[in-house]
Amino acid sequence: MGTIHGVVTTKARAARPIRVTFDQKVCGAEVPDPSIAVDSAGHLANAVVTVTGVKARAPSRVASVVNDKCTFVPRVLAVSSGTEVRFRNSDPLFHSVHARRPDGSTLVSFAMPLAGQEIPAFVAKGPGPIELTCDAGHTWMRAQVEIFEHPYFDLTNARGAFRIDA
Repeated sequence: MGTIHGVVTTKARAARPIRVTFDQKVCGAEVPDPSIAVDSAGHLANAVVTVTGVKARAPSRVASVVNDKCTFVPRVLAVSSGTEVRFRNSDPLFHSVHARRPDGSTLVSFAMPLAGQEIPAFVAKGPGPIELTCDAGHTWMRAQVEIFEHPYFDLTNARGAFRIDA
């Protein structure tokens, strides 16, 4: 198949930061809105680019999401089915992780009260999206996990660039 590469752009503007309503000592006064990450030239970050209509197994891996300054990092995670998804709390605050399927059903929900705590939460089974939220009052904490049945996908970087090797 070769290599597929390119740059994703949009005419949309970056969203305004979200005002933090409590825990500002750790979270800061505002956090970036996770709904869209675009620079002044229109380069779209965190866009998932995938090849459709292919069947291939990807090796099992481990991927991590970190609670850092009251945000999920990364805000978008793309993984193959079979990947173990782990969570770590870097903040000295009580967080939770609530992972939901598109139909609203809960995949996992757990508390992360300790800084440095790490939990192997689930093994990705896909395809499809999983929405992440923090139910500990940090309503601005949102992220997405996209699960694929093949290894032919990439996430755009801050300049909108992606590369898929096949």
